[in-house]
Amino acid sequence: MNNKIAKSFILVFALLATLGLNGQNLMLKAKSGSAEAQYELATQYYKGIGQLQNYSSAFAWYKKAAEQNHLASCHALATMYEQGLGCTQNERLAFSYYMQAAERGHFASQLRVAQMLDEGIGVVDNPARAYLWYRICADRDEVYACRRIGDYYLDGIVVERDLIEAKHWYEKAANQNDLDAMQKLAYIYVVGESVAPNYEKASKLCEEPLKKDMAVAQYVKAYLCENGFYERKQPKIAEQYYVKSAEQGFEPAKEPSALAKYKSSGQIDELLKLKTIKRAETNYILGTEYINGNLVKKDVKKGLNYLTVAASQGSSEAYLALGKLYKEGRQVKRNNRKAQNYFKDAVALGNKEAEQYLQSKK
Repeated sequence: MNNKIAKSFILVFALLATLGLNGQNLMLKAKSGSAEAQYELATQYYKGIGQLQNYSSAFAWYKKAAEQNHLASCHALATMYEQGLGCTQNERLAFSYYMQAAERGHFASQLRVAQMLDEGIGVVDNPARAYLWYRICADRDEVYACRRIGDYYLDGIVVERDLIEAKHWYEKAANQNDLDAMQKLAYIYVVGESVAPNYEKASKLCEEPLKKDMAVAQYVKAYLCENGFYERKQPKIAEQYYVKSAEQGFEPAKEPSALAKYKSSGQIDELLKLKTIKRAETNYILGTEYINGNLVKKDVKKGLNYLTVAASQGSSEAYLALGKLYKEGRQVKRNNRKAQNYFKDAVALGNKEAEQYLQSKK
């Protein structure tokens, strides 16, 4: 037993002696100017391997190696400048060293250069230059870059909006289990613009992102539940998901969310704040509110504009409301011919109440 313990101690001391010798040799090589040794020594200091962790020493040795254009050292030095480890934080110098490595083909540096140009970190934001660097990374299937290229095509940033291209790049990222790419791919499948709708795929793609309460996935879930596409039609569930998505700032969810709040509690403020209105129902509601002056200051002209837009979007209720206005002649000058035409349009869209006005025309 004692022999075994003695042998163990001998092995430990031998290992420590070897490590010490290797450390001394590495230090000598680093001091003699070997960039690779300088990088290895810096990494030991950085990680606390064979040395006490010391960011200042790591920074100093990475800098010496970087000055010899050692790519991994340039990247490591940039990271330390960006995070302020062992030095004063300096994002501008971080970008410079990342770029130095990126231009010589260092993969991780190329991605970070793209991100910094994209977000304006250490450099003035430049979407066009960011796109070019993302594209270099995406061409080797780097997941984050693939997703960002998809974003560029989805949002029409730098390049023309192209959902087919966006779908291509999102698929590459989604195949590597990127949740953001999954939810945006699902969104493309429900939008039905350039890409044929696929509600089953959209539903399945949203399963994991929904577990993380991701906004685009919530919107897609709401859309499917609202319309009964692939999933069971559940208006209340749809409203809940629209509200959740809108609360996270997803723009397409804001209108249905505002509608849901208006219907449930008569809140009109969010409807009035909408930057764009795509639904006939929203235009119809705002039109009637401005005509009646209940929740907003009465403005007949504005109300007529909203109702006219709603009618052009296929709202039979808007056609009926316009018909009534011109028939009764209270809010606007009476015009029976206009009224009858609006009633006819409402009937053509299946409005039963409008039929009664046509039958009772004088």
